[in-house]
Amino acid sequence: MDTTAIAKEIINYQKSLIESAFEAASLFQDQTERIASAWIEKNNDITAESRKSIQQWTKLLNKGSQNYKKIMDDQLNKFENLFAKPASSRPLKTTKMEVKPDEEEGKKQTAAKK
Repeated sequence: MDTTAIAKEIINYQKSLIESAFEAASLFQDQTERIASAWIEKNNDITAESRKSIQQWTKLLNKGSQNYKKIMDDQLNKFENLFAKPASSRPLKTTKMEVKPDEEEGKKQTAAKK
């Protein structure tokens, strides 16, 4: 199997994992928010200012989780784009090997023995 295809499958698997984890966390957050909101509304000891602060905090948490999701999706898409081009169109990185004089003499001697 082509390594590009394997990489794409791994990336798709990671995307689905992140999507599932985010969805589960989002459901948990929504449920917790509903329970906390109901408790706050029924609790007379909490002032209006405190309720407003809690609501702002909840909005910030939701915004932060949405931003995190967006960042993860963007980064996975960038990673996926690395494998979008076929391997033949990417330049090969070649390195020049240096042969030391001792190695050259050893090669000549073994060639002369044959």
